[in-house]
Amino acid sequence: MVEFYLSDVSQLWMGVHPSGPSVIRASGETLASYVERDPATLGAAVRHLYGSLPFLFKVLSVRQPLSIQAHPTKTYSRNESRHGAWKFHHLIVQEHAKILNQERPDLYPDPNHKPEIAIALTHFRALCGFRPYEEIVSFSTGGDHTGMGTAERDLVLELHGWYPGDIGCLAAFFLNQILLLPGQAIYLPPNVPHAYLQGGEPLINLLEECLALLRVDD
Repeated sequence: MVEFYLSDVSQLWMGVHPSGPSVIRASGETLASYVERDPATLGAAVRHLYGSLPFLFKVLSVRQPLSIQAHPTKTYSRNESRHGAWKFHHLIVQEHAKILNQERPDLYPDPNHKPEIAIALTHFRALCGFRPYEEIVSFSTGGDHTGMGTAERDLVLELHGWYPGDIGCLAAFFLNQILLLPGQAIYLPPNVPHAYLQGGEPLINLLEECLALLRVDD
C-alpha cells in the first residue's frame, strides 16, 4: 500500500495534527475528520478524556544518530522574587509549552507537551537522561581515567565521525547510554534530554513488524 516511498524515507508519522494529518488512502479523508465523524473509534475512555487522538504515532528507521532533544512540560512551577534584602517565594504555575509556543512559534508550533514512549522493534541504541553526578564529574575532570569507559570514548568518536566538531558529541559523557532489545521500551518524560543513536531496518520492514505487534485477535 505504501511501499512505493518507504524505501526512501526514515520516518512514518500517523496522527491528526493540523499541520500534517494522516490521510486514509481508500477515501482520501483525513484521519482527523474520520475520528470526528466517528468518535467511537477512539474508545469511550480516550474520547471522554481527550476528544480526539491524543498522540502522534511514529515508526523510525535510525541509520545515523539523531539530534539531542528535550521537550517542554505542560506546566511548570517556579519560586521568586527578591526585594532588597528580602527574598519572597511564590509558587507560580505556568503553561510552559504554551509560553514557548507564543514566544517562539517557529520552534514550538503547538502548545502541547510531548512525552514519548519508544518501543524497539530491533536492537536500538539511545542516549537518555543525565548520568549520576559522580560519573559526570569523573568524566569531566579526567581525575579517574578508569571511570571513563571504553564505551563512552568509542561513542564520542562514532558521533564525531557523523558530526565532526559538533559539541553535542560530548553528550556521551553526560547522558546515559542504553540498549533496548526487540520488544523493550523506554518512557521519555518532558524535560529529559535524549537522542536516538541507531536502530532499525528499512522502514517498510519495521512497519510490517509494527503492524504485527498491533494486531489483536478478537
